[in-house]
Amino acid sequence: MYQLYRFGTRLSSYGTNFVIVGAGTAGCVLANRLSENPDVQVTLIEAGGPATDPSIMDPKQWPYLTGSGVDWGYRTVPQPHTDGRVHDWPRGKVMGGDQQHQCHGSCSRASQRF
Repeated sequence: MYQLYRFGTRLSSYGTNFVIVGAGTAGCVLANRLSENPDVQVTLIEAGGPATDPSIMDPKQWPYLTGSGVDWGYRTVPQPHTDGRVHDWPRGKVMGGDQQHQCHGSCSRASQRF
């Protein structure tokens, strides 16, 4: 469960001990571990929100998530070893972060090997 705060809210007034920015895999694990202590109040901030798009859970849709509403839309600088091309750099804009994009790509590639 998560709590939404209005922009400009003073988190210290809520008794927050730790503020974690980014609810990707590492941020969620860190928030979970810190919150195991009942004396600690943890606030986890994620710009993208919950992963409610059904395409995220469908491995066949993984290639189509790039450039969608659940992707930050990052691109690389021109890469000299790919003839100066610029490439998409998918990054998950949801709770769970990049794993929402990339785990399905890894799973689908792995299943083709067996």
